[in-house]
Formats: sequence, structure tokens, C-alpha cells
Amino acid sequence: MIMIPDRDKVQRSGVTSVERDARLVEQLVISLRAQQQKNGAWPGDDLSHTLRNTCHALEALYLLGSATFPRIIANGVHWLLNLADEIDADSSAWISIRLHPSRFKTLARLREFQDEKLQEDFAELCGRIGEDGLLNKVLVDQLLGSLIVMDTLLELRTVGHHLLSYDRIASCTLPTIKSCLVRWCGSHQDAWRQELINNVGEASYALDILLRSHTIELSDPLCASVRTAMLDALSPERNQRTLEKDALYSAIQLSTYFSNDREVTTALNRFHQHLHQRLGQSESRRWYKQDDMPPLIVRMLLTCGGAELSQSLIGNLWEEAFASRQHLTQERDIERRQQFAQLIRQRVEIEIRDVEDLTGGITTARVFRVEYAIQEDILADKTTLHRNSATHVVIKADSHSALERSIAQFQRLPADLQKYFAHHAPATKVNDASETSAFMVLEDLTDEYATFREVLNEVDKRRPSPDDRARLEQAATAIMNCLVNIYSRTLRPIDDIAGFQVSRLYFSRLDRSLLDMVSEHRFPRLKDFFQGFTLETEDGVELHFKSIGYYQQALQRHFHRLRPPCLVMTHGDCHSRNIMLDNCFERVKFIDLDRIDVAGDYILDIALLLEDVALFRRFFDEKYRFFLRPEDITLSIDRNHIAYPTFVTETAQLFQRLVLETLADFAKRYHDRYYRERLWLGIALHLLRLVDKQNEIRSAAALYVEAIKLLDALVHSMNGQQLLPPMPVGSSIVPNAGMARHLEAIHAHIIRCQAPGNRKILYDLRASGRVIRYFVTGAHAPFAILDGKTSTVRLQLACPAEELWGVGALAQPINEGTIQAVLVVDPDANDSLQRLTEIIRFVLKRMT
Repeated sequence: MIMIPDRDKVQRSGVTSVERDARLVEQLVISLRAQQQKNGAWPGDDLSHTLRNTCHALEALYLLGSATFPRIIANGVHWLLNLADEIDADSSAWISIRLHPSRFKTLARLREFQDEKLQEDFAELCGRIGEDGLLNKVLVDQLLGSLIVMDTLLELRTVGHHLLSYDRIASCTLPTIKSCLVRWCGSHQDAWRQELINNVGEASYALDILLRSHTIELSDPLCASVRTAMLDALSPERNQRTLEKDALYSAIQLSTYFSNDREVTTALNRFHQHLHQRLGQSESRRWYKQDDMPPLIVRMLLTCGGAELSQSLIGNLWEEAFASRQHLTQERDIERRQQFAQLIRQRVEIEIRDVEDLTGGITTARVFRVEYAIQEDILADKTTLHRNSATHVVIKADSHSALERSIAQFQRLPADLQKYFAHHAPATKVNDASETSAFMVLEDLTDEYATFREVLNEVDKRRPSPDDRARLEQAATAIMNCLVNIYSRTLRPIDDIAGFQVSRLYFSRLDRSLLDMVSEHRFPRLKDFFQGFTLETEDGVELHFKSIGYYQQALQRHFHRLRPPCLVMTHGDCHSRNIMLDNCFERVKFIDLDRIDVAGDYILDIALLLEDVALFRRFFDEKYRFFLRPEDITLSIDRNHIAYPTFVTETAQLFQRLVLETLADFAKRYHDRYYRERLWLGIALHLLRLVDKQNEIRSAAALYVEAIKLLDALVHSMNGQQLLPPMPVGSSIVPNAGMARHLEAIHAHIIRCQAPGNRKILYDLRASGRVIRYFVTGAHAPFAILDGKTSTVRLQLACPAEELWGVGALAQPINEGTIQAVLVVDPDANDSLQRLTEIIRFVLKRMT
């Protein structure tokens, strides 16, 4: 079976169509090479199938140039030449296999027709061409047999190999081929009789033979008719359920004879796009079905791509050969160093120059990068002592029992998944007799690797450059491809699992975090915030959030929407300090295996990664250029009110977008309809888990607020009140409901007024934006309420009605606490709005 490459090898962002085709050809060719048997053949269900597979594979590889795979092609050629020796002369295969016309056509195309026995067999085959131009008693499809024989003769004439039988065969075969093609075109391609052409692919083959033999010219009406049929064969609709061979043969002939035709070029481009799209899907093997399709795809791509594709392919092969050589060299260097280590250890002295802590978060294990240098040969003359340049090693430190568990966790990983994790050596070094501290070298993390956190620190700027963006995109792609591979290989449908898993994965974590953050030794004051709070934005808008109990009840109501459709193996602590990338962002290694969950929800890994990139450093890393200092957070003493600057870097926003794009594809593949809802919930849970890790009440409260903002957006979305925003952690706070449009003009006049003492006017929105309350900074009660719930807009004011009469306000007295008057405002009347400004100024002045 020929394997189609994985999606991540076929579809890569930032490549041209030629480069994309070249990478697909490269993967298909490598797969073809791997499938060749020791005898030189490509296997099939029987000898006839093996013959056809071998012919297709050899012709595809030959298009790359005979010097590209000389041994592979030579082995296949010898299998075809020696085929007759493997067949019993008394068997039916003596005719059907030995004289199969594809055998001769392939050898003629590969310029391997010098063998005398082969020529004798071909002469016998030609003798079976009747006066009617059809090949007798070899293939079931007699006309197809004639086409292949004629193709062979034309190939031989191309290299100057003229056979006496050519004129006789051409004189009877070519008219028959033309006659059949004419009848096929006239029958609207609905032929079924054996002597007629059976399909578009055969029609395109007949057209090729007639044009190469100069029987017809491109101006012949037959060409236009077949061209139309070939264009139809390329349509995505014809190739939706399965890839048809007619499409591949048609693409080859259209590119050969109609390459300057704009309609043909458009159709070929569309077909190529459809081909890449389908091959990038998980069910691609069912789409193309037959094993001989991959070599046909190679032939089609190379024919259509021409010299430009060949050059690109050669470039890719050289690049990968160089990369492979480099990788091999690195592996040999590592092995050699290990062999020499014991020999040199007694003659060197090690100098530790720097120790960098790579990890953080909520685990007890620590991972360090140790920079060291070796003083060569301490037994030699000290005046000649030479110091090597510094190198690094990555060491994990934890209790001896914990490291042993990590090793066991690594060894329990499936073999095909261990490559995604840092290699855990089978032994540890105990640091003291009590075994409270031990070390283990993560052997495969060489100098080439850096943590994703280090990459973020380099590219996360206020205005990242194009190079910064490109590096982040490469890193994000590598990380997500690695995670998707792990999830895809360990996936179990939820139907195979007992229970709903929502409580275990989500609700229990929420309850645990709430208990921890308000414990006596942490932040008991946050209990007040559990009842609801007000968040003041930088532009003075006050947003009110409900109690945590309200959000918990709402989540319980939507319990079924939060159930994951599958369970996978998750890392469990997937933050940027636990992800190592090589310099080229091609290899990813996860470290810290302590929290692996073999039955987890993949969303929780992604949620932690997004939380870490967008928010963790802002709240915990004092060296981070955008660190949120506690003194920048205003936490009211007498009420549940908080204000702090909201900021998310462009880098964090770009990373979220890149991750969400890959995440959407994965979720669609596995029919995960509500993955975004679980993502918002997952990020909120990770934030709540960090609250009790803070050292300062203001930072702890701000973390709690960030989590509630996500829960608020989630609940409003699940209740059908609004859609979830494009990304979980945005650069600004978006109120749950926008201001009602018919109140905007009145609001603009009110907010422009100046309160005495240069105090700011704040406001909040109620009733889905149809009610606006206005406050003066420091006041708990509103001085005005704009009510637009009905067609008549009313303004309620904290001022007696009789005092407002003096400024021309037609106010009516009411008794609503501090609110004492109400008047009607016409938002469409300019004089009414101008008078409104005077009324508001009067009320504000009266308050002082």
C-alpha cells in the first residue's frame, strides 16, 4: 500500500503552489521507494496487479530523471525483463503477463529495450494485432491493448529504434483508434460496447496517440470534443467521493497539449487545489482507493509542473539531504561524546558558569539549563591550561521517588509518542542520603533547544517585527502539530468511556480553586467578590459582574454542551516553560511528565497554553516588560470595585489566532461542536487555579476578575445573548451588551459635561444597553438614569423637580431614593439636547 503523507507535511503556510507540489511529490516518491520489494517489483494482489503497479511506479520515478534513483529503477527494470523466466509456459499467465503491453511500453519509455528476448516477446505481441487494428487474446479491453502497443512503437521511434512491424500496425491500428474516438465523441461519451472507448481517460490516451503519430492535428474537431470531456473530468464534483483516474489522465494530456489555454490552466489549478485539500484530510486513503494512484499523481504533477517543479523538487531534496546529514552528524557527535566522557572525565575539571531555571507553574519539579565549561587536562602544566567554550546540559531536579515516577511515566508512553517528550534516562543520581533531592539529565535536549518561553521573550514586543511574527508562527505551527499528533494517536471516542467526565475534568477543579483562594492563609477577602463585583475600565465604564454562584448554576444548566466528544492523552502542564523547540522550530520536546492524563480533554492543554502566553507573565513575571504591578491595580476598601489597565500584546493576540485556526481544524475533524465553550471555561479554570499562588491581594483579585470575565462571556453565549468573541483574551474589555443606538446622542451630551472638582463622570449599562446609569467619581449612587426601554426616553435625576423648573426643565416629581425627578427627552430634537446639557450641569453643580 502506498501511503499518502500526513497533512502537516502536505499543507504548510507560506509556500508557493510549486513548492507545495514539490513537497507532495517528494513524500509520494519516498513512499514509493519504501514500498519496492527486494526483487524490484511493487506488490499487488496478484501477478497482473504487481506488473501494473511496477510499471506505474517506474514511469513516475523515471520522470525525475534516470540518475535520481538509478538502483531503484534498475531493480524494477530487471524484474520486468526477467518476468518471463518466472512464468510457467503452460499457465494462462504465459500470455496475459509475459505479453502484457504495459511491460513493453514501460521498458520502451525507460529506454531499456535492448534485450533480445524482450524484443522477441514484443514481436509476438505485435503479431496479435489483427487487421481490424485490435489486440487479440491478451487484454480484455482490446482497444486499450492496441493503444499501449502503438504507444510503445512511438516511444521506440523517438529514440531511433524502427521496427519493421511499425508501418503494418500503424496502418490498421491508427484508423481504428480514430474511428473509435469519433464514435465515442458522437455518442456523448455513453459508450459501453467493447470495441468502443470506455471512459475519458482512454479517450485522452487515444487523442495522445493520434497527435503523436500525426494522424490528426490540434485543429481537428476531435481535439475540441475530447478537451471538453477532459475538463469535465477535472471538476471537484466528479472527484468528490473518490479520485478518478480519468481526472489524472486528463490533467496529463491537457497540460501536454493545451498548456496555453486559459480555461485549461484555470481548471488545472482548481483541480490541484482540490487534490491538496483532499490529500490533507484524514480519510484520504479512502478517497483515492487504488494503490496505483500515487504514482499517477506523481506523473500528473511532474507533467503539469514542468521544469519549474523539477527544479523546486531537486532543491527540496538537496535541502533535506543536507538537513539529514546535519542531523546524522549531530547524533554521531552525541554518541561519540558519550563514549569519550568516561575517558576524559579523570583528566578534566568542570566549571559551572550559569544555572537557569526553565520551569515554573504549579509542579514541584524543576528543570534547569546548566552552562558549563571544561578545563582541559588538569594534570598538565597550568601555564598551558586551556578552557573550552561553554556548553549546556538540561537537568531535572526533584525528589528521588518523583523522578522514578517520571521515568516510569515516560517508559509507559507508546513508542511512537516518546519522540515528542524529553528522553528520561533509566537511572537517577541521588543528591543526599535522605533521597529528598535527586537529579536526572534529559539526554536529548542539546544546545539546539530553547524553551518556548525564551522564544516568547525574544519576539513579544509592543510592535513585533515581520521576523518576530514569522518566528512565532513557525513555533506555534510546530507546537500545535505536535499536540495534534499526540491527540490523534491516543484518541478514544466518549462513547467508549463511562460517565460524562465534565465534573471530573471541569467542575471539581472549579470548586477546589474557590476553596483554596479564600482559605485563612490566602485571601479570605475574595469571598466578598464571590457575591459579584464592579470592574472599571480605563475609559471610565463600570461593568458589573454577577456572583460566582450564578455562573456555576448556568454552567450546570448547559452540562451536556460541556461534555468532550473524545478523551485523549494530555500533558497536563502544557505551558511555555515545559515546551522545548530546536533552533529551526522543526522538533518539539515536552518536559515535566508528572501531570500526564491518559483520559483528558485536549482543550485543557490548549487552554493552559493560551493562558500562559497571554496572561501568566503579566501577573507573575516581574522581569516581563508588560508586568502588571500591584500598585497599578485599584482595589476599593468599602465595596467590591476594582480597576486596572487591560493589555494584551500583539504577540499574544497573534499566537491565539494561530492556535485557534489549528484547533478549529482538529475540532471539525472529530465533530467537536462546542470546543470554544470548553476553551473559555478551561482558561478560566487555569486562572482561578493561579489565584492562591499570588502573594498580593490586588493581583489575586485581578486574576479572579480575568477568570470571571471569561465565564461571563461564556454564560452569555450559552444563554443565546451574544456570540463568544473571536479570541478568549482580547486587548480590551467588551461589555456584554452594546449601548442602545437611540440613546447614543443623549449619552454623548451627558458624558461631555464636567463635574465640579474635575471629577470624571462614569457610567454603566443595564437592560441590554437600554438603561444607562451615571455616577461621579467616588459616589455610590447615580446622579442620573437614562431609561430607553420604551419609545419614550426618560431621564431620571437626583434633584427636586421644582428646582429644575428654574432652568426650563419640564420635570415631574418622583420618589426613588436619591432620584427625585423625571423628564422626557427627545433624542431627535436639537433644542432638547442643548437644554439637556444645561440641566445636567445644574444637577452636577447642585451636588457640590
